[in-house]
Amino acid sequence: MALVACGAVAPSVEPARPSATPLPSGSAPASDASRGAPPAPPIAAPTSLAPAASSAAAAPSAPPASLLVTARWLPIHERPDRGSPRVGLSRRGQRVPLSSAARATHPSSPCRGGWYAVAPRGFACAGADATLGEDRGAEAAAALLPDASRSLPFRVGAASFGPRYRRPPTAGEQAVTELDLTKLTRTAQAEPPLIDPSALAALRGREPRLLFARGTYASERVAWARELAGDGRAFVVTPDGAILPKDRVTPLDEPPAFGADLAAPGASKLPVALVVTEDARRLEVEGDHLVEREPLARRSVIPVDGGPVTTLGVRLLRARGGGWVRASDVAWAEAPASLPVGVGPDARWVRASVGRGTLLAMRGLTPVRVFAMSPGAGGVGQGVTHGTPLGRFMVSWKHLTADMSGEEGGVRWSVDEVPWVAYYLDGYAVHGAYWHDGFGRPRSHGCLNLTPADARWLFGWMDPQLPEGWYAVAAHPTLRPATIIDVAP
Repeated sequence: MALVACGAVAPSVEPARPSATPLPSGSAPASDASRGAPPAPPIAAPTSLAPAASSAAAAPSAPPASLLVTARWLPIHERPDRGSPRVGLSRRGQRVPLSSAARATHPSSPCRGGWYAVAPRGFACAGADATLGEDRGAEAAAALLPDASRSLPFRVGAASFGPRYRRPPTAGEQAVTELDLTKLTRTAQAEPPLIDPSALAALRGREPRLLFARGTYASERVAWARELAGDGRAFVVTPDGAILPKDRVTPLDEPPAFGADLAAPGASKLPVALVVTEDARRLEVEGDHLVEREPLARRSVIPVDGGPVTTLGVRLLRARGGGWVRASDVAWAEAPASLPVGVGPDARWVRASVGRGTLLAMRGLTPVRVFAMSPGAGGVGQGVTHGTPLGRFMVSWKHLTADMSGEEGGVRWSVDEVPWVAYYLDGYAVHGAYWHDGFGRPRSHGCLNLTPADARWLFGWMDPQLPEGWYAVAAHPTLRPATIIDVAP
């Protein structure tokens, strides 16, 4: 899914993503009184809703219970009409449950295989993009889909310069293609789960070409679901079926979760500080100088009495249990004093504090969880290079994963399969980040970065919910309101 960097306007590529707009000040409050605990896992299907009404003529038929997606992306439309708004997307290999066995038609939007109502809403076209039967290529692609039960749905790594093979290469083809092959320390061990070469053949069909036009480059982060062994060398297989030499990819470790459950019995109450540095210490004021005491573990939660104050020329926060911590060593959060316009007393909403480096999941005025968050490295403001816009927005689209790329100073960069993406303003989103562990400090291109585990939790907690068999879902005006994200200084 080729998207652009955070904050840029996305090009008109598949899948399309409508621009989000700030929430109007007169919006009605969103009620959340009937909702229970946060869903687990976050990709659980919601209660089925009736598909959107249409004037489509229906002809009786008895298709199977789902559509198998055969194209890279299957658009799900509000009505059986390609001109109607997209309400979701499914990826090749997914099976989208049907909500009706009736085949629908549309006079101005014909569909070769017929339109079908999918659960819990919307319509998809069977034919070029999906089938009611079986498809070997799509079934092979299903093995490359993400594992949504994991905080990091794919294995990930940093690539070096190298080829992207379309099919498993022979030893001779590798030698011709990779001129530096003799200088590499080859990796022969492929780790399970493995993919069978015959499945790759089904995925690609008859593929005479050996290479994709573009190889990997040094500033690229890649993702894979399966590995492949062949001719004494191991390969990783990306979700789109590209085959990369494993010895040209350095695996990345997932950064640990970084936050606290504020609703758990005995949990710390706001305000709290989250230690973001490795060398933080508790401090005491003795006369006219500061004395360092015991170290404070990174990621620890320190209850504090309030925000930073200047003491002896240093910005400090007073720890509730005694002593002080340097403001430069922590991200911190305090409870909002009031609800944003448009948020009901029981509604779920998000407060992101750019200057404090934290994100709060709120229910009314009750804090639910706090996370260390990395905003834009350029400060605040839309149009500012790597800046994070301030304002009140609503989640517009949620994607299980999305590719992001760009160019800076003539150098291309690319991050594949960014996990748990919730767009709220054009290209700006809350999402997981697996390529750094600097949470609580500005690091992003303008988006709000969380650890993958924290982003997964938030993804499942926020509306709209991702239905079973869907890869992306759009906010829908006739359903429960989408979650409000309030981005503050």
